[in-house]
Amino acid sequence: MRAHHPCLLLLAAMFFCGEVRPQTLLDQPLEALMEVNLTTLGRRVQPEQDMAIATSVYAGEDLRRGGARTLLDALAWMPGVTVERFNAHTWSVATRGDGASLIAHNTLVMRDGREQEGSGGGPAWGFLNMPIERVQRIEVQRGAGNTLWGANAANCVINVVTRTVDSGSSGAVDADSSGRLAVGAQWGTRSDSGWSTAFWVSGQHQPGSDLFAGRRDWDNQEDRALDATARLTAEGGAEVVFDVNAYNGIGGANANVGRAVVRREGHSTQREWSARMSVPQPQDGRLELAGYAQEMKTSAIGGAETDRRNVDLSGQRFWRFGPHDVIAGGSMRSTWTTRSGAAGGGGGGGGGGGAQPGETASQLMQVFGQDEWHFADNQGAVIVGAQAQRLFRATDADNIYAATLRLRWSATPALSLWAGLSRSGTSPDGGQELTIPSIETGLRWKASSSLQVNAAVFEQRFTSLLVPAALGATPLPPLDTKLRVRGAEADVRWQATQRWDVQASLTVLRAHFDIADTRSSPLATEEGYFGATPDRTFKARALYRLDDRQSVELGLRARSNLNVGFSPGRGVLDLAYRQQLPGHVEFGSAIQQLNHDSLPNFRPPNTPFPYREVRTLAMWLAWGV
Repeated sequence: MRAHHPCLLLLAAMFFCGEVRPQTLLDQPLEALMEVNLTTLGRRVQPEQDMAIATSVYAGEDLRRGGARTLLDALAWMPGVTVERFNAHTWSVATRGDGASLIAHNTLVMRDGREQEGSGGGPAWGFLNMPIERVQRIEVQRGAGNTLWGANAANCVINVVTRTVDSGSSGAVDADSSGRLAVGAQWGTRSDSGWSTAFWVSGQHQPGSDLFAGRRDWDNQEDRALDATARLTAEGGAEVVFDVNAYNGIGGANANVGRAVVRREGHSTQREWSARMSVPQPQDGRLELAGYAQEMKTSAIGGAETDRRNVDLSGQRFWRFGPHDVIAGGSMRSTWTTRSGAAGGGGGGGGGGGAQPGETASQLMQVFGQDEWHFADNQGAVIVGAQAQRLFRATDADNIYAATLRLRWSATPALSLWAGLSRSGTSPDGGQELTIPSIETGLRWKASSSLQVNAAVFEQRFTSLLVPAALGATPLPPLDTKLRVRGAEADVRWQATQRWDVQASLTVLRAHFDIADTRSSPLATEEGYFGATPDRTFKARALYRLDDRQSVELGLRARSNLNVGFSPGRGVLDLAYRQQLPGHVEFGSAIQQLNHDSLPNFRPPNTPFPYREVRTLAMWLAWGV
């Protein structure tokens, strides 16, 4: 069956089908920085303090601090998250060494609880790097979340929740010295009967430039984007969303052949239809049904085209039996990918570069269940969960599983301890089957009403990991290796006074390979695994409120041993000023200085890549924030 009419199929699924993939509640606001009282990462509303896994949530003022103007600007400040930008179009987001890793890719990226991907199947940060005024909150769950979310969540879950507007309007206009121009606006209405509508439209332009070399002959592809969304919501949980994203230049790049510049350009369009319905059930339960269709088209100069379509039908059921909170559900996801034209076109972001023309199809069916048993008057909880998946491809089928056991204990009303043990089998894009056991433990401590400390230590292993024996023209059989990743994370949030807020985080990672072979691999090293991810990261930022309308913030991100090109380090220094004007209008400006050493592994033949300091000045005017 081909998804020529995904919208019709989606609507039919919503009203006539009981297949399932759970959806989350999206319309509950987060309040103060120290009073995070819900999250959607556990597929249900619950206090963050009750989650037996490392989590971070940014919302409200946190999102715009440090002069953040896009989603990735804000995500870069979150504890345990590394955001690297290679050029105007290529981004990498990683946690615990994964995501930007050259080997393991087990980070699930979602928008409003729906999995997001590009036409090549990986996270599409070009699509997701939306203006910050579009974002209500960002939720990051570091650690294995695949019991609830599937094989792609073996290491981390990132969920971006977009804003809903009941009435009124908001938006922003901003520009920076690198040439970026952006404008976005959203407005909505709400009727007395509980129906609400919201609309969003934005556009941005990013001139091509190589941040490292400072030259326009390597990556001078202009980046232009248009994003439009319509949302219809009914009181009680029903929602229908339609979204279109059009990009010109995503995945574009230039190659230097002698003195000539060969230009490749990508054009990408993504359309989404989604609908969900929530129905109250007996015993404080709830039934949620959802449908989702996604179509992504990418074309490139030279004739290469990629068309990827996803259709997802899902549902979940919540029960409460005394001290037991039970969740169960499942889903069916179908994917079709068609490639045509010249092989090797398209570039990085569009996917399909180097792929042969043709059509492939896959289907993923999954079921899951979890029981959270509360004891000692909710002072502690034991969480047991499991998920089973069956992935069908053209010539084979894979069985994928996940199981977890977690424990949470409130030692005091202010101190919550947690630990988790999980094991999963997953099949990455390359077809290799991995077994991933992991163990972690941590704490959340509200030392006072103004000071909160989070900390975690973990170890994650990847067995039966196939690694290329050499990066050369001669193909060699891959190495069967074992990988062990260990690390520690800590972050502090402190409201020192009514005027001073301080945040800081530290992440330390280590990777070790065991190779049962006499050969070696440049990827089977600590440097090769981390790839574009530093193994030590320190972030700190301080906000000072001059008065009720003015604030100044200073931020520092220091990264040690960034292993792309064996660079010893890198740092970012931000200074931002914000002024609240009458009528819920904000004026802001920010200066950012980026320091880094040479990256020889990424330089074109005619680019020297000297040590550089890059300074950027950004200014914006926002309303309704």
